[in-house]
Amino acid sequence: MAGSGEFVFHGAVFLATSGRHEQGEAREDGIFGYGANVMNAARDAFIEAMRQVAATVTVVTTDGPAGQMGATVSAFTSLSADPPSVLVCLKSDSRIARAVGDNGAFCVNVLPEDADDLARAFAGAFDAQRPDRFHGLDVMATEFGPVLPRATAFTCTLQRSVGHGTHAICIGAVTGISNAGQAPLTYMQGDFHVVRRKSGG
Repeated sequence: MAGSGEFVFHGAVFLATSGRHEQGEAREDGIFGYGANVMNAARDAFIEAMRQVAATVTVVTTDGPAGQMGATVSAFTSLSADPPSVLVCLKSDSRIARAVGDNGAFCVNVLPEDADDLARAFAGAFDAQRPDRFHGLDVMATEFGPVLPRATAFTCTLQRSVGHGTHAICIGAVTGISNAGQAPLTYMQGDFHVVRRKSGG
């Protein structure tokens, strides 16, 4: 900690209470003022640090007037239990973001731990050979979007979409749940991982 009400992020001092930053020359403790060079460095440091954060792998699907679509997404979290709500972050200029916005609904499928090929497929890895990402899958159709095999799924109506930077934060009111009870597939450091209970914990 830099001091009361402050924290240090890759060389920039931020005031936690106000969101302001201090500008200035390099100090003896190695803390630099906030500038363009630090911004670039901070972005790279942010991306590298986020590679250490394990995230459940999900496929967001949607169906409706804009058609059926699905894409692999890692930015998903619960938002509220009262009422049940979740959020997903979708790249604003992506087809899935446009389809979710037009359909006003989506389904979050939390993939089971052995579904890495399915994750790759909905990330577009096999689009050249198989343009229809749903081809051959035994899905359960819903008005919100398909539920994928053995996935724990949350069907949602789109309540709000908030743009931030390159992404749209899509808030969904949960209308239904399919709990498959499967251990989830996770993603960290550029690869897929599985979750195991810590022995002796």
